[in-house]
Amino acid sequence: MHQQHDTREPIFRSDEATAAIIEEALRLCASEGIDGAIRYMEQRALDRSTILRVLCSPKFRRNRASH
Repeated sequence: MHQQHDTREPIFRSDEATAAIIEEALRLCASEGIDGAIRYMEQRALDRSTILRVLCSPKFRRNRASH
């Protein structure tokens, strides 16, 4: 079933390459629409569950750790 997420504490992303792909996909989504963002993430081999979480469930997006 669905994994429950605790929305009180942010989940920090340690995979900087994936985080950069997601950030670019979100920019594409805003400028070109969701289809372009999906294609971009699929071309970079992100798994479907990640793509859906990012584009369909903004409250479950992970935050990048600030350095």
